[in-house]
Amino acid sequence: MLVLQFSLFDFLEDFIAICKKDCKRNNIDLDSYINSDIPCDVIGDSGLLNQLLANILSIATYNNEKEYINLSFNWENITQKQGK
Repeated sequence: MLVLQFSLFDFLEDFIAICKKDCKRNNIDLDSYINSDIPCDVIGDSGLLNQLLANILSIATYNNEKEYINLSFNWENITQKQGK
């Protein structure tokens, strides 16, 4: 596992752009939303996150009967919730 600081927002935008091209080839419309609360920088394994999201999207594509997928990315800071 490679843990580094990276821009989560940029990562998600890039991931969605690539996925939209893949979905278009399979005649699936990909709609996406990135909440403005998504932090700019996070610390984690972007490669592992990419693999996880790609697997989820692959399952959604394979099991798709309606010819569209809606991806929504939201953020909740659990550290602040624990401190309350």
